[in-house]
Amino acid sequence: MQFHLKSLLRYLNLPGQRYTLEFLYLSAFLLLSVHPAFDQVSFWVLTHLYKEFAEVIIAAGPSSRLGKPKQKILFNGKSLLQRVVETAIHSACRPVIIILGAYAEELQSDIEKEDVIIIYNPQWEVGMASSVRLGVAMLQETKPQVSNVIVMVCDQPFADTALLNNLINKKAATGKEIIACSYNNTLGVPVLFDKKFFPELMLLKGQDGAKKLLIKHKESVAAIPFPLGSIDIDTIEDYESLITSESKNQ
Repeated sequence: MQFHLKSLLRYLNLPGQRYTLEFLYLSAFLLLSVHPAFDQVSFWVLTHLYKEFAEVIIAAGPSSRLGKPKQKILFNGKSLLQRVVETAIHSACRPVIIILGAYAEELQSDIEKEDVIIIYNPQWEVGMASSVRLGVAMLQETKPQVSNVIVMVCDQPFADTALLNNLINKKAATGKEIIACSYNNTLGVPVLFDKKFFPELMLLKGQDGAKKLLIKHKESVAAIPFPLGSIDIDTIEDYESLITSESKNQ
C-alpha cells in the first residue's frame, strides 16, 4: 500500500511530507468518482485512515401497516434488509451494527454471514428510540474510537453506498456535526451524528427519531440532496407503487 500512497501523492502533485489526512480523505472521494485506477487506494484511505465512522441500521419494527415484515420484501432481486446491509458494508463505515427486534429469528438468517454486528432489541415494541439507544450504547462500550455514527433505516430502497460516503464527505468538507439527507422539503435519514450528540441520542424515547435533534440543533446541520429519500415502504400500496415505477423505468 505504500506504493499506492506514493502514487496518489504523485498524482496530486504533492510532496510526501506535506499532505494531511483531511486532504487525503477528500482526495479519496474525488478519485473514487473520476479516476477508477485509484479505487483501491481511495477505499484504503477511507477505511484505514478514518476508522471513526460507524453505521447503525434500524430494522426492528413490526411493519404493522404492511402486514408482513418489510425487511423481507424483495426489490431488484434482494430483500430490503439484504440491500441495506450490503449498502452499509461497502461504505467507509466500520463497524456496521444492525438492530433487529420483531421477526428477529426469521431475519437473522438472511444476514448472519455478513460482516455486521447483529443486536437484538427486546424493547422493540416501545419504539425506534430504543433501537437508536442500543446501537449508540454498543459503540460507546466497545468502539470508543468511533466519533461519528450514521443512522439509517431499512425501508428506503434507493439509499446506496455513494449516499453514505457522501455524508462522510460532507462532514469533512463543512465541519458540521450533523449531516442529514434532504428530500421532500424536509431533512431526515440517513443522517450522520458527531460523537458530541451521542448523549442526546441516548436520551431519545418512544417513537422519537433523529429528526428531533435536527430541529433542535439547526446551526450544526448540513444537508446533502437525496430526492428519492421520500420513497419508503410502509404499506402494500407503497410497495406496489415502487414495483410499478421500476418496471416502467426498465
